[in-house]
Amino acid sequence: MFLGRAAAEACIDLGISAINVGLHNPESFGWLIRDVTKATKNLPLSVRFHAQDIFQYDLTKNHPSTSFRFWKMNDCDRSNEHRVVLA
Repeated sequence: MFLGRAAAEACIDLGISAINVGLHNPESFGWLIRDVTKATKNLPLSVRFHAQDIFQYDLTKNHPSTSFRFWKMNDCDRSNEHRVVLA
């Protein structure tokens, strides 16, 4: 499931204040960033996109006002992060 406006508002209702969106397929980067940004516009929900560090240059160049966290292969799971899959 993709994050739409209703799901973003439901996150807020559940007390969620920030979400991380994983970017894995370069062919989907553009529309995922566009659609998630649109769904969360003017909501009190912080969004950060995660992608492998090999995509850093292109993503920051093409989306300069977007927040990213770049990870190295096999170093993406952190003990202080909780993973929830919306379905």
